[in-house]
Amino acid sequence: IVHEVLAAFVRDTGRDWPADALEQLIARGKAAFAPYAHIERVTAFWWPVFEKVAAWFCGWEAKRRESLRQTAVEQGGALLIPLSDGTSFRLRGRADRIDVLHDGSLAIVDYKTGQPPSGQQVGTGLEPQLTLTAYLAARGLFEGAPAGPVEQLTYVKVGSAPAEVKLDLKRTDRSPVSIEEAAEEHI
Repeated sequence: IVHEVLAAFVRDTGRDWPADALEQLIARGKAAFAPYAHIERVTAFWWPVFEKVAAWFCGWEAKRRESLRQTAVEQGGALLIPLSDGTSFRLRGRADRIDVLHDGSLAIVDYKTGQPPSGQQVGTGLEPQLTLTAYLAARGLFEGAPAGPVEQLTYVKVGSAPAEVKLDLKRTDRSPVSIEEAAEEHI
């Protein structure tokens, strides 16, 4: 629910960040949570978490938009990979968010209600979701997002301790690896 409300809010506000963003986001949250009001765990745990996330997110998003040219939300992308036996494998996914920065580079943002993977887990390929997303995004394979170099991989924790987690990718030996190198290796 948290993920869906944030995605819809970012998509619907477009480039115009409203002055009453927090009030609008809380109202959207109330509407989205209403069908689950009879579930005690939702009302006792997730609604207070959402209120905390909403307050943090509105400040984070307002500041983030200063560095953005555009944002593509919940866009699908795919790549057909030919295999040695003559068949193919279709890699497809849905990006929570692809931000286009002022310089034309891209930032991949993924919302996580739980603990996000570390830079080493992502860099070594144990958690390749963002690097595979970066591979597709760099080639313009997501609807609504242009091709461009991917400069940032970011998790946004949307749980009880909301936070931005920008990844510095590491190899198994803990040496740094670029997003482009990791994406190529993981594909």
